[in-house]
Amino acid sequence: MALKTALEHNPVLTIAFLLFGGWLAITTLNVASSMGPVMGADWIGHSGPGGVVGLAVMVALGVLLIYLYAELAESDPAPDSFPPER
Repeated sequence: MALKTALEHNPVLTIAFLLFGGWLAITTLNVASSMGPVMGADWIGHSGPGGVVGLAVMVALGVLLIYLYAELAESDPAPDSFPPER
């Protein structure tokens, strides 16, 4: 709930969260389109194995971002706020 409250009260954090998701998607597409063949390629420049590792890291970050978004949508169980709101 702390992350959800932070995003509700701070629009700059919300915008940064969304921009990070967009940057991650664009970078993932860029890596996927610029990597070379996975097998039998040169090891200099944009190699296939390096691209696969980069894609794996970015997919893991994307899954984490989706997980955080899913946690933000949850309303239960919600702890009592402190200090109590009137």
